[in-house]
Amino acid sequence: MSRDQTIYSELAVAIAINGGSIDGVINIDKESKSAYRRELSRRSKSDLGKAKTKSLVSAGKLIGDHLAKKGVAKPVVKWTGTEKLGAGSSVAKDILISNANLRISVKENADVYINGSPERIFQMVPCGFFGQNARGEDWFFTTAELELDYYFLACGGNRIKGCKNTSDFYSLIERIQRKVFGEKVKALHDSNNSNVINAYKVLCEKVSNESARIFNANLTNSLTANKRILPEIFKFFFKLNSVEYILAGIEKNKPFAVLLMPIDRWIKKYEFMGVIALPLLKGQPEVLLRFSFRNKTDGTNFDLEARVEIRWSHGKFCGNPEAKVYKTWTYADLPWVSLV
Repeated sequence: MSRDQTIYSELAVAIAINGGSIDGVINIDKESKSAYRRELSRRSKSDLGKAKTKSLVSAGKLIGDHLAKKGVAKPVVKWTGTEKLGAGSSVAKDILISNANLRISVKENADVYINGSPERIFQMVPCGFFGQNARGEDWFFTTAELELDYYFLACGGNRIKGCKNTSDFYSLIERIQRKVFGEKVKALHDSNNSNVINAYKVLCEKVSNESARIFNANLTNSLTANKRILPEIFKFFFKLNSVEYILAGIEKNKPFAVLLMPIDRWIKKYEFMGVIALPLLKGQPEVLLRFSFRNKTDGTNFDLEARVEIRWSHGKFCGNPEAKVYKTWTYADLPWVSLV
């Protein structure tokens, strides 16, 4: 089951489209209704929570007004947030307006718009595989084993019984003990230990460089064999679908609702020229994805960028690293959307 916050944001928009009544929204089970009410109670206790609720309601009203202008005076609203996505789907299915055959995806201040594994982002996607997350070994171990060992030793890992390197640590030490070590590592960073900070910087640079290299190499090899994967990569990162749908909710703490054109209409107006991965030298392993486009109408070129942050999922040396993709654009500013 989804988190209370996710259920709440989706249902708040659905209820607003429905004219303010939860009872008229189809497909809400008892458990989800309880989650909605818990989160409503929590948000009503703070000004920020109240403001977010107001923005979600405003986004829903924008959609309701849009439907009314299209002649759908009494929308049949179905919450579909409990439905499972297909393996290759990149577009959420949160709300369906049944009598308009219109899908709505809800986002609440979600600059992180893809939560994946490094294996998925840097290996699978540029090869044209868009299915479920794949997790291999620790990505830091895969891309920067020597630098990871150097960092591990700088943090005092060799003082752990039986551990000469990170390979020993991962194979011999249980999760709860890894967490204890991770807390010690955090304390070393907080105290500005120069050896630890320098070792971590070296690790970050190697992981960033190697991750970007792997992405670019995989994409180059894939395009040599099949250039048709390029449009699929675009759809994966930019959430376009074969049908028109609405993306709505809160962005930069303001309500929004935009209509995304279907991919066949998009292709007539724009061309996806390609994407390149560039290492970023930040305080953690990070890669910039630069997407290049051409506007077929006026012949101009433009770029859009996303950042991929690579970090341990439960603190340093705890859990496989994850890859969080952050958009640097707002949905309302994308050239191919129209405001609802």
